[in-house]
Amino acid sequence: MAALAREVRVIWWRHAWPGFLGTLSGVGFGRFAYTSLMPFLIASGALSAAAAAYLGAANLLGYFLGAALAARLAQAVGMTRALRAAFVLTTLSFIACIPEWGFWWYLPWRVLVGVTGGLLMVLGPGFLYAGSPPASRGRIGGVVFAGVGVGIALAGLAVTPLAALGPAWAWGGLALAAAIASVATWPRWRGGGAVPLPRRRGKGRLGAAASLAILGFAMDGIGYTAHALF
Repeated sequence: MAALAREVRVIWWRHAWPGFLGTLSGVGFGRFAYTSLMPFLIASGALSAAAAAYLGAANLLGYFLGAALAARLAQAVGMTRALRAAFVLTTLSFIACIPEWGFWWYLPWRVLVGVTGGLLMVLGPGFLYAGSPPASRGRIGGVVFAGVGVGIALAGLAVTPLAALGPAWAWGGLALAAAIASVATWPRWRGGGAVPLPRRRGKGRLGAAASLAILGFAMDGIGYTAHALF
């Protein structure tokens, strides 16, 4: 019985940790590490206060785009390629931000890392759930989404001392962390072929419960968005 319990723990953890690293690097670092970096970018003269705020908004826009396009991208290129590309592009976006070349240089890279964060948040759990025991999916999901919070906490602890040496040090540290996550999880993203999109059957109507759930998430998003920019 003890051996069976250990085996169950190993199985669910094997499905959980790649998603944990995905949300940690793509969202915890990709989106929220910027909060700690903003004062240093402004103080160094790389950005004005207004430009730094616009970059926060641009990153959030990229996240929305990535989440919205995730299913179609997975259908077009397959889950494996989409997830691996998201990890690699997250790393490259951090590397590209090391030179302090101003707002217009930072803009596409901050949008890109927003897109990759959205892809990792949407596609990673779906990929991992597909091959996991149904009874373990709640536990797996908890660990995967905990990566966001752990990433925020680690970024707050590590980015500030690095950025005190110069923003380039902080960007470099984030790039190194994302590269390690990419290499560590690379073998795990296997077997994810193209994903067929569901076909609509008639004019389906949402029930009252689904409509209220959507409204609740929308209201939560409205209140959360302004704080998420920073």
